[in-house]
Amino acid sequence: MYNITFQQIEAFLNIARYNSITKAAENLYISQPTLSKTLHRFEEGIGMKVFDRGNFGITLTPEGEYIFLMLDPIYTSLNRTIDNARFLSDNTAKIIRIVAPAFYDMADNYTEVKKIIASFENHYPDIQIVTDLLDLKELRYSIDCGFADLYISQDHVLGGIKGISYIKISKLKMFVAMSTKHPLAASDTLDYSLLGNDDFYKVKVHDVQSEQAELLAVCKNLGFVPKKIQWIPNFQTLFNRLLENKGISICAKWQFGSSLEKVKFFPLPESEIRNHTVIAWRTGHLSPEVRTFVDRLPYKALTT
Repeated sequence: MYNITFQQIEAFLNIARYNSITKAAENLYISQPTLSKTLHRFEEGIGMKVFDRGNFGITLTPEGEYIFLMLDPIYTSLNRTIDNARFLSDNTAKIIRIVAPAFYDMADNYTEVKKIIASFENHYPDIQIVTDLLDLKELRYSIDCGFADLYISQDHVLGGIKGISYIKISKLKMFVAMSTKHPLAASDTLDYSLLGNDDFYKVKVHDVQSEQAELLAVCKNLGFVPKKIQWIPNFQTLFNRLLENKGISICAKWQFGSSLEKVKFFPLPESEIRNHTVIAWRTGHLSPEVRTFVDRLPYKALTT
């Protein structure tokens, strides 16, 4: 076993999410020197550097990025498992556990899903809905391991996972997003042919090869090829890249307080949107409460 603690793991994960010791320390409510020492002990414990330090901040090393991608969902699942166990010990109510994307309450792609859940809660007040919010990679890991009863996701997140049933609820609303400081943001319409001068950011969910092929197909249909596709670990990092005017992305429209005013969203043509918001579950693994929920869904179920 490596000589590391949960506190050190939490420190590493927070710094990796924010790419900043300052922001991570604020999130953890500790001082920067204390966080730096904790990170140093973590690196000593695993016997390798996980960050490169430079004049412009810190970035994950290739080894650090791999550890983050593997460790983050495991650590999140561990915390959630303990929280759920504590919850069960104090509650005798019937429960449906749902996992949804981290931006579930920040984008209108989930409006129809929320209406379905609200209607169910009105009809079955004795069944309690418990919802956890995860990054897309963490959500996929949760689906693959069966950590919840139901999963609110996007159908492309399910790619490659076997034994899943799902129902398409609504077609996604997607946008080309960029900082309001970007030269193209001043126009009310977007000339897609000019986007080839920019780096494209995309959150890695599972298979880079298939995700890249899908993104390139959309871009070519719009009349351009991205200068470079950069894969990033989570939605928060994507958000920061756009605010810093370091590139563009195709993503959902979200609301982070007043930050919406700092990002310009151009609607993607509906003909180029192939994905849907879905409600998914492990095929055949349904409690009576979840079966009641699934039987009320308005559309036909598909399987992977």
